[in-house]
Amino acid sequence: YGHLNFIRAMKQALGLHRMMNTSEEINKANALLIVGANITETNPVASVRVKSATGQVKTQTTVVHPLQTNMAKLASHPIMVKPGTEGLYIQGLVKSVIHQDLIDEEATSAFPEALAALKQALESISLEDVANETGVGQDRIHETARIFAEAPRSIIICGEGILRHTGGYQHMMHLIDLAWVTGKLGRKGCGINTYT
Repeated sequence: YGHLNFIRAMKQALGLHRMMNTSEEINKANALLIVGANITETNPVASVRVKSATGQVKTQTTVVHPLQTNMAKLASHPIMVKPGTEGLYIQGLVKSVIHQDLIDEEATSAFPEALAALKQALESISLEDVANETGVGQDRIHETARIFAEAPRSIIICGEGILRHTGGYQHMMHLIDLAWVTGKLGRKGCGINTYT
């Protein structure tokens, strides 16, 4: 069911029905954002790629998960959220990107109405509330947003920990928002993937 949420959201927003990156691109990423995925357990082959990137390329790896997974132990930025708040944390990242003016003008300028609608939707979300509910400080939310936005090659990997939750489809749409506003859609070496 989680994978179906991934497929539906990707098709609705991007016209795609698959992951966006090859294993080689994951291996060469400058920044990896792993959300709700324990890939050492669910996809050992993919985890080898992530470990290689973390060790050899010195990829800045952020793991957002309620547990200290094996990958979180290796990550440069392990983010332990309260169970069930991974989706809210992603919304916090999108809000932080806008708050810090990390928006990619080239990517968003063609869709000013969509950007305005996104900003309006985020007005009801307070970063203070996100921090309180997820258990992660605002400074760390801002740091994660900066790392993802500023890296030339940023890749998202999401898993059943976010896709199979209530609202999994919507959580996936927020991940797409994050990639869009930071200019990580359609850029070589960037994209969104799932290992469920």
